[in-house]
Amino acid sequence: MAGFGARLKEAMDLRGLNETELGALIGVKQSSISDMLRRDGPSKHVVALARELDVSPDWLAYGLGPIARPPALPRPMSWRVLHEPRPPLRGVPEGPSKKE
Repeated sequence: MAGFGARLKEAMDLRGLNETELGALIGVKQSSISDMLRRDGPSKHVVALARELDVSPDWLAYGLGPIARPPALPRPMSWRVLHEPRPPLRGVPEGPSKKE
């Protein structure tokens, strides 16, 4: 059975992403992706990788089950979208109220 790095490379090829692009999507450097590609065991970023690559986390981490992501998981979102500040809600104070 292929190791984690081989499955990661297969998923990257299926999505047409290179190391730099995938690293930008999950918020790591290209060198980190390169290190992951040489691993036999899964990375701590496996959930983010699976989400961005639109594959099953179990398949990516351990080679279990089909490559397809289960439909119950959310659609892929880039790291930037997940971490951008959200605008304040209307009518809700921005900070704690000061009582005197």
